[in-house]
Amino acid sequence: MVFGRPASDRSSYLQWREEGVAPQVLFEVLSRGNTVAEMTHKFLFYEQYGVEEYYVYDPDRSSLDGWIQRGVHLEAR
Repeated sequence: MVFGRPASDRSSYLQWREEGVAPQVLFEVLSRGNTVAEMTHKFLFYEQYGVEEYYVYDPDRSSLDGWIQRGVHLEAR
């Protein structure tokens, strides 16, 4: 979810084309193909570029994990 940007017909969100506005809230649904390395890379990327809240849903475990931005880091909720 991105507030403050106009709705448009885009297949993916490119922050550098959106005046640098990061998504405020990001939800991700895991699949069996996701790796720990991939998810760690994504977490660090989202943290670096200012995502305010990040949630990961694992349908195999029926779990939802979340982090919220505190300063420059995402911390577990």
